[in-house]
Amino acid sequence: MRRKLISVIEDCMVRVLADSGKPLTLEEIVLRIQKMNPMVLSGTSPAKSLYSVIYRREKTRADDGEPGLFKRKVLFRVGLYSLRKQQGRRKN
Repeated sequence: MRRKLISVIEDCMVRVLADSGKPLTLEEIVLRIQKMNPMVLSGTSPAKSLYSVIYRREKTRADDGEPGLFKRKVLFRVGLYSLRKQQGRRKN
């Protein structure tokens, strides 16, 4: 299995979703990330950039047989993202 480090963008998204406590759209996540760290997602289409990073990282995890970090649910043609419950992790 490949060992992948969490990217800065993923780390920001995890923090945003953990703080919100509810599923958010990519646009809502982008706005909160930009408030937290304006330099992370800059460009003409930050929501598309975020989607691309998350899609590739989650696909790599699935290919390696690892659980994903995020759960995506479609409601009225809008994608809502939340954190997936981490199972099997022990506290030392």
